[in-house]
Amino acid sequence: MSDRIIRSRTDALFDTGVYAIMIVLSAIFLYPVIYAISSSFSGAEALLHQEVWLWPVDVTLRSYQLVFEHEYVLPSYGNTILYTVLGTAYSVLLTILGAYPLSRSYLPFRDFFMLIIAFTMLFGGGLIPTFLVVRDLKLINTLWALVFPCAVTPFNLILLRTSMQGIPDAIEESAKIDGANDWIILVRIILPMCMASVMTVVLLYFVAKWNDWFNALIYLNDREKYPLQLILRDILVSNDDKTLNQQMLREAKNSVSSLGFKCAIMVIAMAPLLVVYPFIQRYFVKGVMVGAVKG
Repeated sequence: MSDRIIRSRTDALFDTGVYAIMIVLSAIFLYPVIYAISSSFSGAEALLHQEVWLWPVDVTLRSYQLVFEHEYVLPSYGNTILYTVLGTAYSVLLTILGAYPLSRSYLPFRDFFMLIIAFTMLFGGGLIPTFLVVRDLKLINTLWALVFPCAVTPFNLILLRTSMQGIPDAIEESAKIDGANDWIILVRIILPMCMASVMTVVLLYFVAKWNDWFNALIYLNDREKYPLQLILRDILVSNDDKTLNQQMLREAKNSVSSLGFKCAIMVIAMAPLLVVYPFIQRYFVKGVMVGAVKG
């Protein structure tokens, strides 16, 4: 008997509809990215006459040259990298240290602790209490104001805890018989076996920290400490003349437009995410689906 699965016409039509919807949604989500990249490499005249759709017209690198000459872009880019790397490392460390004991069956009152953690997903203290705590800790206008508040996301903690909970207790007991302590078990046994979920948590924290601008708006007063996203917000939303540096743009008005300058900054802001994601993507689907299917 052939192992080939016979598909009905209804199944074929359903699959065709799903693929069609996914293609349309992919085009909707990808086109703004493609347009921003094309516009960042296009000349001022082409952008002025709306000639750019999919491909760059009158290709030029002048927009990127202006970006790197901007007073705040490069310093804010460095600030963003610092905040993201430090914040991601701190958040992942706390998440691992919280998920491991909560995944062990011998931890007293672990269900009660999980109930409290799940409760914070629905209800939070709010912006004002958080701001008062940060102010009283003397963290205003420091990088720690972007690292310490909201360091652990309940969803990421539950995701990693679920992955660790799937590891049999017998493995841990065997390691303890061989003389391993909890730190050795965590580092050499638990984490390697949960690497897909760990990398998923790293990616989720990295994206959240990289795109975060609201906390910087609330807690930072010095423009020199602003992350790139806050500078980008001023350019795109507030249309801040100081940030946009109109004098520099007027000097280059024959070769670059304001739209090209903005798109170049957006491309630079997106670049790290586009570079990092392909290397972690194979872990992402597996890590997110941990605990979703029981077989």
